[in-house]
Amino acid sequence: MGSSDLQAWIIGTIIRLLHQKLNYKKYKLLSNKVGYKFAPRSWYNLDTAVISRKKIKTGNYKTSPPELVVEVDTKADTKKFHNPQDYIHMKTQDLPNSDVKKIVWIFTPNQKI
Repeated sequence: MGSSDLQAWIIGTIIRLLHQKLNYKKYKLLSNKVGYKFAPRSWYNLDTAVISRKKIKTGNYKTSPPELVVEVDTKADTKKFHNPQDYIHMKTQDLPNSDVKKIVWIFTPNQKI
């Protein structure tokens, strides 16, 4: 699903800030709905992720946990959830359980981080 103009601008700003601060000898910055497969038949699309250079492979969904994930809003198919917030709660539980070290969520409608 596509991003809103505000969501795209925020992600672009975050990418620019991370690009300035990131040690590229140790880490890579990934963006554009990175596919992250954290368990068999289970994956998420990530807005932005910072991953160790040693974990970069090509051609498939990421299977190594990122160091940092930054999500802006949620553009996911939440039809199978009783409450759309349940998707967010599930994702924020699944990512740390798969050894993602840090997650940042930014919600533009209620201006929460």
